[in-house]
Amino acid sequence: MRNRNAYVFALTFEVSVLRSCSGNLCGVECAAMVCVPEPIDILRCGPAEWSEILRRGPRAWNAWRDDYPWIIPDLTRIAPTLIECQLGPLSGGPINLATARLRGARLGRATLSEANLEGADLADADLSYARLDRANLSYANLRNANLDKADLSGARLMRADLSGANLAQSRGLTQGQFFGSIGNSLTVLPHYVERPQTWPEVGSEIRDERRKLEQVVTKPIYDDKQSSDGARCVSSLAPEHCLYKFWLIVMSKLEPFEIVGKGTV
Repeated sequence: MRNRNAYVFALTFEVSVLRSCSGNLCGVECAAMVCVPEPIDILRCGPAEWSEILRRGPRAWNAWRDDYPWIIPDLTRIAPTLIECQLGPLSGGPINLATARLRGARLGRATLSEANLEGADLADADLSYARLDRANLSYANLRNANLDKADLSGARLMRADLSGANLAQSRGLTQGQFFGSIGNSLTVLPHYVERPQTWPEVGSEIRDERRKLEQVVTKPIYDDKQSSDGARCVSSLAPEHCLYKFWLIVMSKLEPFEIVGKGTV
C-alpha cells in the first residue's frame, strides 16, 4: 500500500512538473512569436501572394489591408474569375483597393459597389459591365480604361483622370459627377452628358503640341565648334533640327484634314 501511494505521488509530481514546463515552454513560444519582426513576412509577400489574398474574398483582403496599411499592392494585369470578382457588400465588402496598382486588370462584370478605389491605378483596365455604383474613384487613374456599360451611379470622380477612357455606354452618370474630373479629347462620354468646360477642346491639344514644336524649332541649335571670336556656330545641318522640322510639317497637316472627293473636314 505504501509503494502504491509512493507511485501515485511520484506520478502526480511528474504530471505537475510537465504542466509547469509546458506552460513555461508555451510562454517562451508566445514571447518568441511576439518578438519576431514583421518585415520578415513583408519581404516574403509579393504580387503572387497579394493576388491570392484578393481571391479569398473581401473579408480576407480588408483584414490584410488593415494589418499592413502602408503597403501598395501590385495587382497589375490581374484576371480573377467571375466568382472571384464579386467584391461587393453582399460578399463581405465593400473592398478596400485604395492606391492599388491595377493597371491593365481584367475586371469585366466585377461587383465593386461602394468600393474604395481612391488613388488606384486603373489605366488600361477592363471594367466593362462592372458595378461601380457609389464607388470612390477620386484621384484614380482611369486613362484609356474601358468602362463600357459599367454602372457608375453615385460614383465619386473628383480629380479622376478619364483621359482616353471609354464611357460611351456607361450607366447612371450625371453631369455633376464630372465636376473636378480630368479628361481630354479622346475621352468618350455618353450622349446625354456634355463635355466639361474645364476639359481641353478637341483641337486644342494638337495646337498646343504644335506650339511646343515651334518653340523648339525656333530655338537655335549650336555646334561644339567655336568661331574665331569665341562665339558658338549655329549648325544648319543639325539632325535634331531636321527631325523637329519634320514633325512640325506632319503636325501642320493634321488640321484641317482633306479627303479626296469629299472636301475638307
